[in-house]
Amino acid sequence: MNTRQLIPLAIVCSLLSMSAAVPAQSEHIKQQTIERSFPVNPGSRVVIDSVNGSIRVLGYSGKEVRVVVHEKMQGRSASDLQQAIEEIVLEIDADDNEVGFYVRTPGQNCASQCSRSRNRHYSFSHNFELQVPYGVVLELRTVNDGDIRVDDVRSVVELENVNGKIEALGILGINNVRTVNGEIVLGFLEMPRDGGSVVTVNGDVELVFPSTPNVHVSMKTFNGGLFSEFAYKRRDNTSHIESKRSDGTYVYTSSGGTEISIGKGGPHWFLETLNGDIYIRKDDRS
Repeated sequence: MNTRQLIPLAIVCSLLSMSAAVPAQSEHIKQQTIERSFPVNPGSRVVIDSVNGSIRVLGYSGKEVRVVVHEKMQGRSASDLQQAIEEIVLEIDADDNEVGFYVRTPGQNCASQCSRSRNRHYSFSHNFELQVPYGVVLELRTVNDGDIRVDDVRSVVELENVNGKIEALGILGINNVRTVNGEIVLGFLEMPRDGGSVVTVNGDVELVFPSTPNVHVSMKTFNGGLFSEFAYKRRDNTSHIESKRSDGTYVYTSSGGTEISIGKGGPHWFLETLNGDIYIRKDDRS
């Protein structure tokens, strides 16, 4: 099966004229809810490349990728709204091994469109809600006005945001995870085979392991602390614990970064934030 669809479609759609009390830029709104299901093979991939809005993904024991997208377009005038409808396209590209959702905007063809972008008086958003079979690999990206939340997918994920939080629990590993304005929380069902890079600018970074990991970790923060619930050694093999809190957390305070080994050492993890703390925790449920 191979499908390629361009949306908007008249699925559940409403065009509203707001009252005079609402600011002029909110006078015209179009909303629709898009629902689709796609059968996929085990270990397939789901890609979401969005611009404005949240992404929520939940794993389950089925064989289909189920998606609900809440789309909203808003213009100052009817002509602005029509411009949004014509320019903003949700493209779905699906086969048995990969399902992709891509929000296409004029800025992606900047050579021909950028001169017009300054005259746009509309906004848009897409909030994604998905159920995916266990083991489906995820590549999720959004930029504004929404968080990324993944729960119990039992697979490897790659997650990217700009203005929003990232939380992924019940995962097996990562490629890269990054945002700019938001915290990052990652919880692993089992010890990841490989390391990865976890980076934010304004927010905490938290990794939760089911038991003592065998890892090398590079941690870097400029305005925050470094905390581990596991004993560790500096990479020069000298024991270094600056303090130990009453809850058993080992604390290494640094204005820059440090490299440590936990357990027997192993895959390399790179954790970084500019304004925030970094935590390496043990899952209380394990």
